[in-house]
Amino acid sequence: MPAFDGRREINMTFDYIPKVNIEDHTTYNIESDSFYRFIDEFNIDSVKWSEPLNISASYFLRLLQSGSTQRSRKGDEWNGELNDFRDTLLDHCALWRQKNGSVFCTAMPYSNQATIINAFNKMRQIYNYPNTIKLDFLNDKYKYRPSGSCMIMIYCNETSTQYSSNCTIEELQKKIVMGANPVNAYSKTTINTYIRDKYISEFTKKRAKGICQLCNKPAPFEKNGQPYLESHHVIWLADGGEDSLDNTVALCPNCHKKMHILNLEEDVRKLLAVAKSFNYDGV
Repeated sequence: MPAFDGRREINMTFDYIPKVNIEDHTTYNIESDSFYRFIDEFNIDSVKWSEPLNISASYFLRLLQSGSTQRSRKGDEWNGELNDFRDTLLDHCALWRQKNGSVFCTAMPYSNQATIINAFNKMRQIYNYPNTIKLDFLNDKYKYRPSGSCMIMIYCNETSTQYSSNCTIEELQKKIVMGANPVNAYSKTTINTYIRDKYISEFTKKRAKGICQLCNKPAPFEKNGQPYLESHHVIWLADGGEDSLDNTVALCPNCHKKMHILNLEEDVRKLLAVAKSFNYDGV
């Protein structure tokens, strides 16, 4: 348990995990094979048993977001505000420190999945946790205690940019394991929908005669007996472009994706010239 002496902040102390025979170092009933499988695959080096039940909700959040370097503040220790979620969410809980300093939480509540999800969402709402705080149901192969109906993990998943293309395949595999059996969730987003003229779209594809108007190669495959091309607005509708024949071209899927990712100036100039080279009667 972290200590606060009224003058300075103190790091939480995590307990060393022995390389073998964990059952000799704790009073908990632990299945050794499952425990060390969990420790190895999640790259864990130490543990704080029974937390976060004794710390504040804000300190719990800071640990998840920033790792074990986060220090306790006045009121963080022996707080107990998360005890309201002991039975439905945080029973048989622990905080785990990974070798890179990251911290996540596991628990084994005696609850069904719907109850656990509801409790997690309620906790996140009450304490204003961001959407980056996630709940996952872990595979039973990691459940190292007979307690509880399942094993859950609460962790921080900051952004998709954390999953860098520079990661090794082994690192990516571990990140996938960390996200095993995720809770179904959705994000409600408001988007603008632009009404497109289906006749302009079809006319544009037909006048291309099966040839991509950017790479000048034949369509890569056919759909319903017709060369498959996709219509594209050279000046995007979201940027004020018109849904018109002289702003619409037909592209293969690869070039279409390229335009939406790179939208290179030279490609835009070429496609505008192509679109404007046709008369309105399509010849």
